[in-house]
Amino acid sequence: MTLSFGLTAPNLLEELKDYVERFRDNDLDEGLARDCAWRAWHLCDYVFEELGPNSQFPCPKKLKNHVKCVCPELAYIQDIWNATKHVEITRYTPQVKAARYHGGAFSCDFSHDFDISHLRVVLADGQWVFFADVIDRAVEFWSAFFKDHGIE
Repeated sequence: MTLSFGLTAPNLLEELKDYVERFRDNDLDEGLARDCAWRAWHLCDYVFEELGPNSQFPCPKKLKNHVKCVCPELAYIQDIWNATKHVEITRYTPQVKAARYHGGAFSCDFSHDFDISHLRVVLADGQWVFFADVIDRAVEFWSAFFKDHGIE
């Protein structure tokens, strides 16, 4: 029995993919970005349950550390989601300094080579990445993880 209207790891991944597609159609929508981030990070809990007690990950923390090590973008997503949920992060040092809208001189229809408007993830060291690239990488990671671990 489930308390989440039948939510499972496989259908949460499909929801994530659907939300990312919606985000691609409006990649300046901060609400959609947050929705994508919570689904991408929350997959850790559902995947842990799906893998069961005999998996290589004896506890959720081990799985979360693994996914952040293999896919650093999921560490950024963890920070975005935790800050969304709790307003600030106090239990660990975040890797993300800011997640914000950047108003560029050109519309997002132009190449990334131009100063385009976009959602930006500013890292603790001052470097930044496009949120669209971060969430795409997270979907790629989870899709491969599901395939590698036989999660259907």
